[in-house]
Amino acid sequence: MLLFELARGVSPFARESLTQTILAHLKEPAPALEVHPVLDGLVAACLAKRPEARPRMGECAERLQALSKQLGAADLWALELPLADDLAALTAPTARVPARVGVAG
Repeated sequence: MLLFELARGVSPFARESLTQTILAHLKEPAPALEVHPVLDGLVAACLAKRPEARPRMGECAERLQALSKQLGAADLWALELPLADDLAALTAPTARVPARVGVAG
């Protein structure tokens, strides 16, 4: 879910109420990410309903590294992610957590 939220800026299952959010998480397929085919596939696999269908952390890291190498660092930031500015700030040498990072209400 974190990859989806970082890429789209919202939770894949956020709904009007907590009950609706829980039901969506349990029963609805995750919406398509539509950022990059490799990242889209990874996020979809990570959000699989059956735990055994989800990739392990090591596989996730390998797929993200492969995407980074494929695109190159400059192109990776050019994906126009909603939180790209926040991510760039977090990876800067003197990184501070941006004020808007937190729990959405």
